[in-house]
Amino acid sequence: MNAEGIAKRYAGLQKVGAVTDVEAQNGFTEATALRAEYNKAKQQIQVAREAYKQAQEHFKLAVSGGSKEDVSVSQAAVLQAQARVDKLSALLAQTIIRAPEDGLIVKSEARHGEIAVAGQPIFTLVRDNRLELKVNVSETQLLLIHPGQMAEIRPRRNSQEVIIGKVREVSPSVDANSRLGIVHIDIPKSDRIIPGMFFHVDIDTAKDRVLAVPKEAILDADGSSYVYVVENDRVKKVEVETGEDFDNNLEVKSGLKPGQKVAISGASFLKDGDRVNVVDHQ
Repeated sequence: MNAEGIAKRYAGLQKVGAVTDVEAQNGFTEATALRAEYNKAKQQIQVAREAYKQAQEHFKLAVSGGSKEDVSVSQAAVLQAQARVDKLSALLAQTIIRAPEDGLIVKSEARHGEIAVAGQPIFTLVRDNRLELKVNVSETQLLLIHPGQMAEIRPRRNSQEVIIGKVREVSPSVDANSRLGIVHIDIPKSDRIIPGMFFHVDIDTAKDRVLAVPKEAILDADGSSYVYVVENDRVKKVEVETGEDFDNNLEVKSGLKPGQKVAISGASFLKDGDRVNVVDHQ
C-alpha cells in the first residue's frame, strides 16, 4: 500500500514536471511487483488451506469407518497441511513491517529487492511527535552524565532562548576514533524545532563548584602547567594543577584562589615579573 501510494504521488508529480518519467515509472513498477508478490502469497495460503480442509475430511472419514492405518495416514496429512499453512502465514507476516508505536515516517531507507540487515535502519519514525536530540560528548564527560539529568538547549551558545530537555539515554560505548559517545535527550514539542536542526546544549554534571580559567591562560613547560597571575600590574608565574575540561575552560585544582586575575591574551610571551596593561576579559 505504501509503494502504491508513492506511485500515485509520483504520477501526479510527473504531470507537473516535478519528477522525471523514469522516476515515475520506477515507482509504478515497484508497486506492481510488490502487489504481485503479495497476491501470490495469498493464493499459496488459500491453496494450503484447501489442502488442509481436504485432509481434515479424509481424517474424519478414516475415523468413522477406516482402518487404524487409514487414521494414522490421514492424521499425518492433516498435520502436514497445517504445517504448510503455518509456514506460509509466517512468510506472509514477514512481508509486513509494523512500527512499535504510532508516529510519522520522516525518512525511508528501504528499497525494493534489498535484504534487511540487523542494525541498519529501514525507516526513521517520529514517535508520537516526540523529538530527540543526539549530543556528542567526550569520554571524560560521558561518565558524568546519567538519565534524568536536565539539559539547557539553545539555538546558539549565548542565546537567551532556552528549551529544557531531559537526558533519556547515555551511549554505553564511545567511538574508537573520535573518543566521543552519544547522549540522547528528550525535548518537548515546539514549533521552533524541526528534525535536522543543530543546537548548543549545556548539561550540568558537576556536583560541586570548581575553579576554572580559560584554556589559553594555561601554559605548559617541563611537564608542568602554570599561569601568570596579575598583581599590581605585574605578572607572577604560578604553577597549577589542572583537572576537568569544560569546553573552553580548564579546572584548576590547586595553585590559584578565586578572584585572582590571570593573563590570557599573549600569555605565552610573558616572563615572570613583566609589567602588563590590565584589560578585563569579557
